[in-house]
Amino acid sequence: MENKDYEKLAKTLKFTQLCCGISSLLTGALIVTLVVIFMQFKPVLEFVDTLGPAVENVSKIDVASANKALQIFNQEAVNIDWKQVSTTVNTLDVKAINQAVNDLDVVELNEKLAAIDVDELNKSLENLNAAAETLKKLSVLFNR
Repeated sequence: MENKDYEKLAKTLKFTQLCCGISSLLTGALIVTLVVIFMQFKPVLEFVDTLGPAVENVSKIDVASANKALQIFNQEAVNIDWKQVSTTVNTLDVKAINQAVNDLDVVELNEKLAAIDVDELNKSLENLNAAAETLKKLSVLFNR
């Protein structure tokens, strides 16, 4: 009788080992699948993180004012001569505009802007404002 119990116990043990092996394989496959899915969604999550400031700015929009502005635009858009606008846009020389932008020497422009003495410019503007005030006072005196 003990021999039959050992045989039954051995069969049960082998069945349990088989079930545990299958369960382990399924668990491993599930973990690998979850890692692959997470790696696929990682760019999406990074993109969502970059949307934070934009969402914050959108939440600050006064919807009532925006609707009022759109209503005003819609009222004024009726008065626009869209045919004339289309003709004007079509006559633009886009190549010339692009060439002018490409010809702009940004480095030289930055050097010239960097060479401006801001303190001297501010003093000159203050002197100009003072002279304008003096001329304004003289104008008031002579216009009496």
